Amino acid sequence: MLVVLVLFTAFVAVGLTSPAENPLAIRIHPVFMRLEMSPDGQPRPRLLAIDVDIRIGSFYAHAAWPGLTFADQKEE
Repeated sequence: MLVVLVLFTAFVAVGLTSPAENPLAIRIHPVFMRLEMSPDGQPRPRLLAIDVDIRIGSFYAHAAWPGLTFADQKEE
């Protein structure tokens, strides 16, 4: 278990510090504010989101934490 933890830590450290053109790259982009469209067509602001891009050779993965959402509460 300790070996797996050390290898994972080394993989993340190398990925975070490598230049963008290397075969192994991990990028974390903080997003202060993003406007997304809700299903009813209204813009919905999201604050403090995080985008993570991982590239290993030709494999590319994108993950995003949506952040804080502020929506109108409709009275019924």
